Amino acid sequence: MAYEFAIIEKKEHLWIITLNRPERMNALHSPAHKELDEILHELKLRLDLVIEIVVNDEVLINRIENRAKESKNARSDDNEEVLKNRLNIYHESTEMIKPYYLEQKKLVKIDGMRSIGQVSSDIEGQLINIEK
Repeated sequence: MAYEFAIIEKKEHLWIITLNRPERMNALHSPAHKELDEILHELKLRLDLVIEIVVNDEVLINRIENRAKESKNARSDDNEEVLKNRLNIYHESTEMIKPYYLEQKKLVKIDGMRSIGQVSSDIEGQLINIEK
């Protein structure tokens, strides 16, 4: 199985599907999500849930700038330019596929402006609900 936007590997009983769009920071876009549907169908798997962590772009940029200033171990990509590029890619490609998952009732939005603990708890709650 060769795909344009994904790399697939199997490790024991686990399938690993990795987006392969390094030029777009591996953002999911319309052709890639259609390819993902094909892959899941061929592997006899299904996508149960898509989680969108909703954040305010400006607040996120301020957080990254502050983290870079305050941290002695700041990463090279902890800067406004890199983050703005990532956000642009998200708004140009990934955001455009949300209606597809909304229509299938698979998209869940989580408020990413709250604490890490609260966001993590919401994500965990959504994952637990899949099994019900």
